[in-house]
Amino acid sequence: MPPLSKSVTSITVHSSFSALYYGYYLEALLQQFPYARLRFSGKGMPSNNRNIFCFTLVLPHEKIKLVIDAEDPENPDEALLQWSDVYGKVNLPANAADWNSEKFVCLGPSFGVRPQPKWKAINWLVRNQLAIGGINKEVRKANLWPYYAVLKDRLALSKYIPEQGRSDYLFFTATLWKKEAQTNEFRANFIRAGRSTPGIVFEGGFAPRRIGTVEGFENETWNGRIGLPEYLQKMKRSMVAFNTPAVMGCHGWKLGEYLALGKVILSTPLLRALPSPLEHGKHIWYTNGTEQDMKSALEMLQKNEGLRRSLEQNARAYFDQYASPSASLKILFRKAGIEM
Repeated sequence: MPPLSKSVTSITVHSSFSALYYGYYLEALLQQFPYARLRFSGKGMPSNNRNIFCFTLVLPHEKIKLVIDAEDPENPDEALLQWSDVYGKVNLPANAADWNSEKFVCLGPSFGVRPQPKWKAINWLVRNQLAIGGINKEVRKANLWPYYAVLKDRLALSKYIPEQGRSDYLFFTATLWKKEAQTNEFRANFIRAGRSTPGIVFEGGFAPRRIGTVEGFENETWNGRIGLPEYLQKMKRSMVAFNTPAVMGCHGWKLGEYLALGKVILSTPLLRALPSPLEHGKHIWYTNGTEQDMKSALEMLQKNEGLRRSLEQNARAYFDQYASPSASLKILFRKAGIEM
């Protein structure tokens, strides 16, 4: 029997998927099966109004229907759940063990990346738009925007290379959310703690909102916005990266990025499930979210280089084992009975 990489004859991807959320997985999928023919189509698949990544692997004697759902809400798409053989979900609820174990599998946090080289995304876009064909203009426009965002704003996964953080520098910036009051408060507490910790130069703050304002955080708001390349360079130098659950309590993109960068992650407790726990003192350092508790943690971490280096190494090791695109596909395929 030929190796699995040659056994998959074609991959059919539902044409309505979001390239911004799921290019993370598509590039790895094509690398894993370089001999497979890629098709975009909606035929034979249920409606996909949430732009989730669903695809079919075609082997000589069977078809395997798979879903990767990286949406913020913890509930699955019922139509895709019924259609699929295995449903991989980022942001399963913390009691994920109580869910349908026959079909669900928990995936780690992801983030938006640009395919390398850039022409891959353009190739996907053209083929995908052709596959959508005569569908109404709104559907085609909704499909087009994520590609634009990928090409304009995101970087290749290869840019997320870990570097040792400096003990005298902290960087953090984030968006103020209209409806996530606790997320805003935790982030503001970190900004205040970073600014008041002796021996540390803090840079950053909340990025000014382009539309509307969130009052009460004027003192914690930065004077500008920066692009992703500069953001990554500053984050690599930062002693600590701060994480807190984001919209609806989900794993935000920051958590995936911090793991990929091998950062010392200071985090409030996570609210969603993970493929394997992020252990306090091994992969991550948990805080109760108060300014004083975070300041105490920063002072302790600043003095303990050995702990920082261990947390950095273990964060990246966790990413490689549980959250990278290839690791996420292995988790999904294993659930489907496919060993890579």
